[in-house]
Amino acid sequence: MAAAMLICSCTKDKENSSGSIYGTITDKATGEPMRSAGVELHQDNNLLTKTVTGNEGNYEFQDLSDGQYTLKVTVHGYQDIEYSVLVASGKSARADMQLEKRDTTPCKIRFRKESSYIYCRVMAIRDKNGNYIANHEFGTDFGTSEYYDIPSGIYDLWFFNATDWQKTDCNHDFKGGRKYTAVCTSNTEYLTFYIADDGAI
Repeated sequence: MAAAMLICSCTKDKENSSGSIYGTITDKATGEPMRSAGVELHQDNNLLTKTVTGNEGNYEFQDLSDGQYTLKVTVHGYQDIEYSVLVASGKSARADMQLEKRDTTPCKIRFRKESSYIYCRVMAIRDKNGNYIANHEFGTDFGTSEYYDIPSGIYDLWFFNATDWQKTDCNHDFKGGRKYTAVCTSNTEYLTFYIADDGAI
């Protein structure tokens, strides 16, 4: 997840006790406003509400209680960003942000299972919405798969243990023009997963 480029952050007084967050989202390279950008408002890891930017890239969340909030911005073809904003009672907090285009150069991924005793039948990477990007079925075998071509992006590593899918702690930013190996290994107690960078394609 990329950090937001904050252009302006300030507050202004409001007549009532509720606060708000507002701002403008632009393209970092051109300065052009980002229309129809998805903006989510989170607090304590919970999604409160969401909106989209207008023609001038503007957005606003009103009637907020005082506290710490997180803005998450998504636009197809751009890096996802998030930014924390503190709202004071009766104040409006401004948070203007810039988005950078995502690298669309493809990369490669392969999967490795290091032992037949590992209870991992299938390995896969998925995007944040749970969509499959690539997967490989080992069954009860072990070994290393061929490389699969995938778009660059930030993905999660999952595995199937013969009864259900489980999400691992591996979340990786796969860069364009590089090769990666998703590895499943184990000791006598638990499985271990990691992503290895195999260098340039």
